[in-house]
Amino acid sequence: MEILKISSKSNVNSVAGALTAQIKEFGKSEMQAVGAGALNQAVKAVAIARGFVAPMGINLVCIPAFTEVEIDNENKSAIKVNCKGGKVNGSKNSLVKREQKQTFSTFLSTDAMKKKINEMVGGEKGQQFVTSIISAVSTNPQLAECEKFNDSFCSISWTGS
Repeated sequence: MEILKISSKSNVNSVAGALTAQIKEFGKSEMQAVGAGALNQAVKAVAIARGFVAPMGINLVCIPAFTEVEIDNENKSAIKVNCKGGKVNGSKNSLVKREQKQTFSTFLSTDAMKKKINEMVGGEKGQQFVTSIISAVSTNPQLAECEKFNDSFCSISWTGS
């Protein structure tokens, strides 16, 4: 596995792609950066790469450490960033997109829907309408299990367009 040498002029998207490729192939990667600008590019590449691997169920963990490198026959301090890919554990990785369920009652209780219903039905009657619908849905198990609504379905249903 090749050490990814990062400079202040490195293209962060290219580095993120190389980092992702190594994580997928080897399960790990190492980057090396000399100077603040290079380290900045490395950190940005890690952030981008996390977005690349998260949908695959991989959580990218990186640990920085000091190291010495030889550049033009001169020893210089550098930062090495050791990265490892691991399986996502539960909901700890916010980048993994998950399908969240939203009940019909929750949907009707949103401010946007309350406003739309009140515009259509009017004031206090709008709230009574929402309460009646929520009551009917909560007492019927089949209605209570509604999946998350499609935004375009909702806009067509409530605006008529």
